[in-house]
Amino acid sequence: MNFSNKTFYWNTITEQDWNEYLPERFSCAGSRIVRVFPDSPLYSSVVALRYAGLVRSGYLDPARHDPSCMRLARDTDSIIAALLVNDEVAVSLTFNTPTQRFPRLAMELEKGIVLDHSRFRDPNVIEFVKLVAVPHVRPFRYGVNLFLLGCLLGIMFSKPHFWHVSRTVGPAMAFMRKFGFTYSDSHAFVDAGLNNTKSCAGYCSLDSICCSEAVPNDLRRCVQEMMERNLETEDRRAVSQEEYVAVA
Repeated sequence: MNFSNKTFYWNTITEQDWNEYLPERFSCAGSRIVRVFPDSPLYSSVVALRYAGLVRSGYLDPARHDPSCMRLARDTDSIIAALLVNDEVAVSLTFNTPTQRFPRLAMELEKGIVLDHSRFRDPNVIEFVKLVAVPHVRPFRYGVNLFLLGCLLGIMFSKPHFWHVSRTVGPAMAFMRKFGFTYSDSHAFVDAGLNNTKSCAGYCSLDSICCSEAVPNDLRRCVQEMMERNLETEDRRAVSQEEYVAVA
């Protein structure tokens, strides 16, 4: 996969690769986004944050589950992004895509749901999962940066279709609608793995984000600019290749 004359790989891409392309418009003082691998010292902080967030929300029963349940086998194939504030994990979001080891999305493999949707088993999808934040940060203000990273990954890896599973409580779905996700009653289900929580799968794409009135204008412009920058890069690379062939 080429982007700006460089080659990146899903299993190895890190902040050193994406930083120059990630918009800084929503960056917060003292914050940065890093990739967390399962063998990283920060992974324990991500696991603890996932567990605390789900327990606090009532989706996990601490009498039945301990933090180790948030050490997911799929994490080896996922891009785990953590937003650090003063070097502490404040927000985390994990990105899944079909891989050889995990050929389908987590919502199918782990939650057992099958959706009647043309993009459900599309290989060019990214699944946004395990969005959690510490209680004292503003989720949208900090989460928007991780969402933009997901959009950037979609552009870089030519995976423009996104899925996310939301709880069917008003605030949760309203929050994700700000990022362009849309929900249908036909995609609702009961999540037995999360305390029988009523949930719903939401879908969006890079194109739909750019034309959704539910997405704040500044956020739409950021996504549009990233997409346009990539098209410009593709054009420049094509010209360079033509020039090289002509010279040869």
